[in-house]
Amino acid sequence: MSASSKSTSSLKDTHIQHLERKITNMRENSVQLPGREFYDELLTIIHKPGWTTLPESMFVATALESIQAHTQLLATAHQQLMDAAKLVGEP
Repeated sequence: MSASSKSTSSLKDTHIQHLERKITNMRENSVQLPGREFYDELLTIIHKPGWTTLPESMFVATALESIQAHTQLLATAHQQLMDAAKLVGEP
């Protein structure tokens, strides 16, 4: 194997390791997002006293709309990433 081939192979390995770290970090970060229990608890909390006023409702509705928009963007970004990744190396 020539020095150039070794260098190219080493560079490729470095890039792959970098991508592996990024994918692993993203996977670990995504599991930190709240699950069903979070939303079940939130549904219970909003039925407690004090949640009948317009300010509380507006405050939570705004936060929920923001989270929903970000969630939809993340879902789309994940799907686009997978679609693009599957195209790499295809004839």
